[in-house]
Amino acid sequence: MASVNVSEAEFMVVAHAAYEAHAHGDTDSAKVLDKLARKINAALSNETTSRATPFARVTKPASWKDMPSTLDREG
Repeated sequence: MASVNVSEAEFMVVAHAAYEAHAHGDTDSAKVLDKLARKINAALSNETTSRATPFARVTKPASWKDMPSTLDREG
């Protein structure tokens, strides 16, 4: 599996692109971008929680399926 370093700012760009594609009726692109944004979100979440403390209880890493869709945001 490939590994890529991605920042929160880059996640926001992908999430916004998914939302914009959806808003303009491009549902195929919106779904792909949403899935990619959710994968980035899960990776960022897992990285943050894994560095929290060495004594933290080990939990199952978050899956991209556990992340909220970027297409469902309000406002």
